[in-house]
Amino acid sequence: MTLRQFFLFGFVLYAACKNSSHSPATKPAPAEAHHYIPVNGYLLDEIHNADSLPIGFEKLVTVGDKTDSSYVTTAVFDIFSRQFLCKELELPGFEEAYFESTFLDETTNTINFNYEARDSTSSLQRVDVIFNQQKGTNRISSVYMEKVEHAGDTLILKKMLWRTRTSCQVIASKRIAHFPERTKVEKLVWGSEN
Repeated sequence: MTLRQFFLFGFVLYAACKNSSHSPATKPAPAEAHHYIPVNGYLLDEIHNADSLPIGFEKLVTVGDKTDSSYVTTAVFDIFSRQFLCKELELPGFEEAYFESTFLDETTNTINFNYEARDSTSSLQRVDVIFNQQKGTNRISSVYMEKVEHAGDTLILKKMLWRTRTSCQVIASKRIAHFPERTKVEKLVWGSEN
């Protein structure tokens, strides 16, 4: 369904609901439930897919202006990828704890679903799910997340990106009181990043 069809359907539904009348003794029919994208399910599928590939994972670690690379096992990939799975993304809690907004980006031919935490103290603050529209199909091309972790006087901000069937990356900025911020970029690659 294109975004234009989606908005047309929404407008027709709105007009139909606005024009209907309910007597005080009649309860309106419950609205069709709106479902958020099952991000954890998508990520689990991606992890299982990568685990099944008979390949190694290239790991790139950048601190400052120095980058080291190595190849790692599936076990290392599994440990690294677990940080993308968040209890906040589990349904139905996800729907209750996050606001959803959607927009169509005609320049990139993508549909963007943005989720913002209702609670500013939540560790998972933001999730962006990008659908790529190619040849009449919609498929997730990436998931971006922002997490905040506190440990004593240390604040860690994680900006995390999962690219479908290709790579995952975590940029962790660590802030300790009275010390300069330190940033570390870790990326695992297993597919072609065209």
